[in-house]
Amino acid sequence: MTPRDGEPVETVSRAYLTTLQRESAALRAQGDELVRLRRTVELLSAGGASAQSPSSPSVEVERPAGDGIYVPVYDFDGLRNDPYIVHNHDFMRDPRFVAAYKRAVQATVIDHRYYWRVHVALWCASLALRLDGDFVECGVWKGLLSTAIASYYDWNKVGRKFFLFDTFRGVDETQLADEELINIPHFRIGYGEDIYDHVVRNFAEFKDVVITRGSVPETLTSVDIGKVAYLSIDMNNAAPEIAAATYFWDKLLPGAPILLDDYGFVRYEAQKEAFDKFAAERGVAILALPTGQGLMIKPYS
Repeated sequence: MTPRDGEPVETVSRAYLTTLQRESAALRAQGDELVRLRRTVELLSAGGASAQSPSSPSVEVERPAGDGIYVPVYDFDGLRNDPYIVHNHDFMRDPRFVAAYKRAVQATVIDHRYYWRVHVALWCASLALRLDGDFVECGVWKGLLSTAIASYYDWNKVGRKFFLFDTFRGVDETQLADEELINIPHFRIGYGEDIYDHVVRNFAEFKDVVITRGSVPETLTSVDIGKVAYLSIDMNNAAPEIAAATYFWDKLLPGAPILLDDYGFVRYEAQKEAFDKFAAERGVAILALPTGQGLMIKPYS
């Protein structure tokens, strides 16, 4: 969505978000009705005519039990799913996943419920750990994905380095293209202050985590990095992301995953277009995931 002539960017952003919220509320209402109907069918199957009607207020959506995070209806981060009628998300029942996710939330302080994005990152890390190379994350914020990986895979026993690059003060707005300026209000959320010290404290328990502050690509050559088995890119604008992908391409081992956090999101089309061109030039396809992430695998030839 782009502003009309003379229309402030902030107005467009508010209108756009209001529309999304309204549509999301409508989808939630429809989904809750599906849950009630499904429960009614189950009750009818089990107890015949004694089952309650679909509109009965006593038929409620289940909530997480104890310290778990699993809920039957997944409705987070732009995804909605009911495993009884669509897909299964039982990775949220895995105690190891739950522990890693909760440790990652300690880093971010606020739980944004990015469960499926974290699940994807952990899967990518599992591929990378089969390769003999280090991990790199360009665009860290407070360390959600990298903390989850370090916790899930017991990083102190892995014997790899994890290189983290970020300004830790927000997006470098001097790098933004004209079409990316609309996102500035969103970029500034979450970076009310310099978070570098917070990130350093968060990773203090993990050895071999190398934190470098400053803008990419200028900071990339300040650290000696050899073979790379995992590359995560999330800098919210195309210029530094393409620069990072270009810099690390020859360092990436065949079979290494490249995880693009913003690839499929509305208003981040500049990044998608840039990476589509980048991938095409190298004969690689990008998998668009329903989480909004994009995934490339460094080819073997």
